[in-house]
Amino acid sequence: MHLTCGQSQLSKSLSIVGRAVAPRSSLPVTGHVLLATDNGRLKLAATNMDIAIVSWSDAEIEDEGSVSVPARLFTDLVNSLPNDRVELDLSRRTQTLLVKGVRFEANVKGLDASEFPRIDAVAEQPLLELPAADLRQAIEDVLFAAAKDETRPQLAGLLFRARESTLTLVGCDGFRLSIRKLPLEAPVPEEVDLIVPARTMAEVARIHGALDEPVSVSVKPNHSQMLFHAPSVEIVSRLIDGSYVEFQRLLDQVARHNVKATVTTADLQRAARFTSFVSRDANNALRIEVKPSGEEAGPGVVTLQATAAQVGDNTTEIDAVVDGAEARIALDNTYLTDAAEAIHTQQVVISATAGQTLPVLLKPVGTDDVLHLIMPMHLQ
Repeated sequence: MHLTCGQSQLSKSLSIVGRAVAPRSSLPVTGHVLLATDNGRLKLAATNMDIAIVSWSDAEIEDEGSVSVPARLFTDLVNSLPNDRVELDLSRRTQTLLVKGVRFEANVKGLDASEFPRIDAVAEQPLLELPAADLRQAIEDVLFAAAKDETRPQLAGLLFRARESTLTLVGCDGFRLSIRKLPLEAPVPEEVDLIVPARTMAEVARIHGALDEPVSVSVKPNHSQMLFHAPSVEIVSRLIDGSYVEFQRLLDQVARHNVKATVTTADLQRAARFTSFVSRDANNALRIEVKPSGEEAGPGVVTLQATAAQVGDNTTEIDAVVDGAEARIALDNTYLTDAAEAIHTQQVVISATAGQTLPVLLKPVGTDDVLHLIMPMHLQ
């Protein structure tokens, strides 16, 4: 292998695939990055056996070849080079890669590319295709609701549901639920319910979301792996076995709500942040009181109050249009803040019951494609 490429583009590709490098592993080659010539471009790949990321960059190729090199060392060397042309020259006999820049050069001991884990093709026909920016936003709208630990593995992923011309993403950790729907330009050839690791979806949002390219999604016939493909980057991930939590029962309970308060989204976001400074010292407990104006439907107020015995308390009020009776509920303020920050419309409806038994609904005004449910807390 002998080629020349730009330092900035090589550095960018390394930062992309580096997210899949295993920092500590019993398989040393997963701490490497694969470099290979591929149809006139330089291909870089890394994998930790759960997720694999492949990136392509332009290069002037004089001799074909491939090698895997230690990811951290190679990345540090490339990032320290001036923003100019970088020459890569592989000695096949010793599997040593010469990295040469302007007045800089280094020799890196590598491994034969055949020792690098094979990244198989997932499928020929994509399941669906959509703009990268739309996919990124949809992921970010539900990702925070996924479980942060893997005691219940299915909840550490997002539900990826494809039905006809709609993609639905769901995040749930057992205490909150977020749903985001995306319309598709064409019906899917197969209806699927798949559980994708939350980390994979975070990388898809971070990497593909920064591209001005469409993203196609493919699934292996046995539903063991999923591929997110764009012309310059591919992400291949394992899927989580099992069934996702049955959440329709929670959605059905929303019909029993008897209090609705419509507030300005920015006001709710500001109030949640303000009370969080105290609630974080009280297990994130937040008391919410909804009061109508006394009329059947009209202006009212939503009061948020946090109290921590060792710190103090704070209270803030939000103007609201309240429909229903007076209600007092308690929520985890972190859950409320996360959901409020994921709402992009000017107004949001807070829907609840006068008691504290049913989940609280946050729904953006003007769309049926997004909703957030939060289980109430029980306070003395």
